[in-house]
This record gives sequence, C-alpha cells and structure tokens, in this order.
Amino acid sequence: MSASGELPAGSVVLLPEEVKAIRHALLIGLDSYGEIERLSACAKWHEEKSGQPLGELRPLHPTGNDVTVSDFAAALRYLED
Repeated sequence: MSASGELPAGSVVLLPEEVKAIRHALLIGLDSYGEIERLSACAKWHEEKSGQPLGELRPLHPTGNDVTVSDFAAALRYLED
C-alpha cells in the first residue's frame, strides 16, 4: 500500500476466506502431485524387478513436467506476502 492508502496498480485484494480456499486447493494439488510421484516410483520399481514394462498401466503426470511443484510453492509464497 502506498502512503496515501491506495494499492499499487494491478494489485489483487483477497478476502481471508478466498485465501483459505486457494491454499486448500493448492494443498490438494501438491498432495495429488506427490501421489503421482509415489505411483510412478512404484511402477518404475516393478518394471526393474519384473523386467516387464507396464505400458499403458504406467501412471502419467497430468502436467507432463516437473515444474508443477515449483508453481504450487510459488503460489503458496504469494499468498503469504
């Protein structure tokens, strides 16, 4: 906030219940991301031990990349500022 009490241009004001809802959604996303990582590790272990590929049974990352967890962390940091 500026000295005059005005918010800088482009600022977003969130109500406490909105922040809580956003934080809750981000935590669900992080938990889901962790579960996909766990399933991927189990699939890799199974393939290595059995010598047989899982093919279409192998879990796929819905985002297709590993940047997602950083995006979640950045969003949570933003809510703390």
